[in-house]
Amino acid sequence: MKKEDRINAAYTNEKAKHGNAIILFHIGNGYEAYYSDAETLAKLLPLRIYTVNKTISLVRFPENELEQFTNRLVDAGHAICISEVRGTSGQHILESL
Repeated sequence: MKKEDRINAAYTNEKAKHGNAIILFHIGNGYEAYYSDAETLAKLLPLRIYTVNKTISLVRFPENELEQFTNRLVDAGHAICISEVRGTSGQHILESL
């Protein structure tokens, strides 16, 4: 499965479960957010937006920034969901991106 397909599937599934919450995917030793969640984070936090194959907005940050960044997002009125999406092997399904 292509990386865009894995991102789309994981993002769509988590958004269906958690609605308007910003979804932060735990990937290796950091976190990533996609699409409109990435754009929201880039507006509120000192993060740069990247794109995956010119179609998917992406921001990433290291684990040691999680508490500070989630506190700022909650203070700004956003709900947060931390996703630990894993495949049958136990590995994060988005880890190889």
